Amino acid sequence: MLNIIICIPSECLEIKEILKEIAEVTGKLSSSPCVPLEEAEACVRDLILRSAKCSQVSRSFVSADASQQSEEPVECPECEQVCRPIQKHGVNITTLCGKIHVNRWVYKCSSGHYHRPWDVRQKLKGKWTRRVVERMCNVAVHFDYRAAVQELSFQGIEVCHTTVREKVLECSEDLNVCEQVECQTLEDNQCWYVSCDGCDTNSQEGWKETKVGCIYRDYPQPPNSSDATPSARTPSIRYVAERENAAHFGKALYKLATPTKSLPIQA
Repeated sequence: MLNIIICIPSECLEIKEILKEIAEVTGKLSSSPCVPLEEAEACVRDLILRSAKCSQVSRSFVSADASQQSEEPVECPECEQVCRPIQKHGVNITTLCGKIHVNRWVYKCSSGHYHRPWDVRQKLKGKWTRRVVERMCNVAVHFDYRAAVQELSFQGIEVCHTTVREKVLECSEDLNVCEQVECQTLEDNQCWYVSCDGCDTNSQEGWKETKVGCIYRDYPQPPNSSDATPSARTPSIRYVAERENAAHFGKALYKLATPTKSLPIQA
């Protein structure tokens, strides 16, 4: 059994009521061992995922922090001048617990640059929290964008397919595949094998060729063997796909093989 202790301020009566309701529901479930799994699942899902009260918990804590002016001087990130508070501005933010409305202070420097320190602290990009954006990208890996929207709605995240696509593109802009894989070394009489192909795919710029490459290691072959059939080691297989020209793609494919010694490659 997992015991959870939550410390909350005494003035947060609304949150106490919500936690009391959660305790009552979980208490009923734990005291009734014969409750069918489907009934328990529906009960908890309705209480947590489908209830708008979940967002009230987040809003109660977040609003108090966002509404406070900074005690330290706020420096403009663009011109490094000191900013002065202008006004509170409301924004709707989608969290994993639902949508919340937050009023946070907006600052402005003498050069006319606006700055929102609370947004920066929370690492907000747009009207979605970082974890919501991560959830969008993780779901989009397994579905197309429209199907991803439906799957996200089951998880309590309402978003359109264009937003999912936009966030996936933003997150992949600075993603270098070569930096995400571990170094692999070659054993004696072992080679990297490369396979390449391409196809036309639709993009914002129209139909472009997408080049796809696969690189893998084989098992060590007998010396001076010319008729040995390569057999890929499954854990070594890596893929890369880009819409760049052949020269750029070739460099990316070459970097994908990162052994610590010489690099014999057989196509």
